[in-house]
Amino acid sequence: MQVLLSVLLLWMGAEGAYRIAVLPFEDRTSFSGPWDIRVEIPRILVERIGERGGYSVVSMDTVVALLERRAEKCPKDTLTAVGRELDVDYLIVGSIERFSLSRFMVGARMLGGYWSYSSDVELKGKLVRAVDGRVMGELKGEGDVNDRDLGLSLLGRRPEKDRQFYGIGELKFGSEEFRRTILGRALEEAIAGFVTELGKVLPASEHLRRKALVVLVEDGVVYLNLGYEDGVRPGDRFWVYKEGEIIRDPVTGEVLGRADAKKVGEVQVTEVKAPHLSKARLVRGRAEKGNELRPE
Repeated sequence: MQVLLSVLLLWMGAEGAYRIAVLPFEDRTSFSGPWDIRVEIPRILVERIGERGGYSVVSMDTVVALLERRAEKCPKDTLTAVGRELDVDYLIVGSIERFSLSRFMVGARMLGGYWSYSSDVELKGKLVRAVDGRVMGELKGEGDVNDRDLGLSLLGRRPEKDRQFYGIGELKFGSEEFRRTILGRALEEAIAGFVTELGKVLPASEHLRRKALVVLVEDGVVYLNLGYEDGVRPGDRFWVYKEGEIIRDPVTGEVLGRADAKKVGEVQVTEVKAPHLSKARLVRGRAEKGNELRPE
């Protein structure tokens, strides 16, 4: 029953939501802490994107497992191949440019003085359309936090706030306690900015201006009566519906109407060929000539 429920949830998805996967980031910093920030920062990013709404985001564990499995078979992965296997519309690739925690002292170390603390985080990325690898836009987020409540040290004793500096590595990355630290606050600022940029870059769904139909299925390719004049782009997805059966009166034989259309499949546009013609791939289920298409 649990397996069946999981399959149904995968089929239904989030209505109208773009499917997104975040890949591990490139670490361009000199950070040498206990965490693998290449994976842990994208993991938090996945959570924040999911909280925003309007997106269906693949878990980081699923992404990492897929990349590890593919590396054993074909080390030269392509984004389109990864995107197809994850069954997503968009991929986010990025880098960690800055991730630092520092302190500054005014006074004499053994006699006492004031400590100040600061943290600086910068993330850069790109939104890539999974169906063809096209870069849809640049993404960026920055966080810069300075602690104005200076720590006081007397006779060489470290101030209480030094725990954030020396003991931060003992915290679980992304935990509530971590988020309250200077570094955690800077990271949250950077991720918030990154997610805001995503909302600006990701194209909005367009309302179709004609009845959408499957016009031909040939050699595994599904052709649609939709093209660039209909606002369709590579990567767009549509549910496939089979027309409901004719309902007749069992006594008189009079046609009473039709049953509701039944969802039977899902397709994704791979190429826009003409004003009202596109090619698509069958993502799941089935598609036949004459089936109706409805945007996700």
